[in-house]
Amino acid sequence: MEKIREILKRIQERPEAERKTIFWVLAVILGVLFFGGWLAITKERLAGINKEKVRQDLRLPELEEELSKLPKLEMPKFDQEQIKQLEELLRQQGEVLPTATP
Repeated sequence: MEKIREILKRIQERPEAERKTIFWVLAVILGVLFFGGWLAITKERLAGINKEKVRQDLRLPELEEELSKLPKLEMPKFDQEQIKQLEELLRQQGEVLPTATP
């Protein structure tokens, strides 16, 4: 404990710029250590998860089946003539359309 007080006293005697540098270096080192520990714990927990049980708990097979039954939506395809007809119809209705240049 006395050793730590001696180290702190020596740090306090240094110029402010050096004290700030020491502080940030220690903060970064501690941050990296905590982050590494968190990653290790998270990896361990994820490895222990039963993926099949999670799939069943979330009812993923049922959801996949329901999604497969939904109709597939497709964008309609217009040729240039149909686009020109639509533009003309909109102009007749009073809409203002910018002229498009292909």
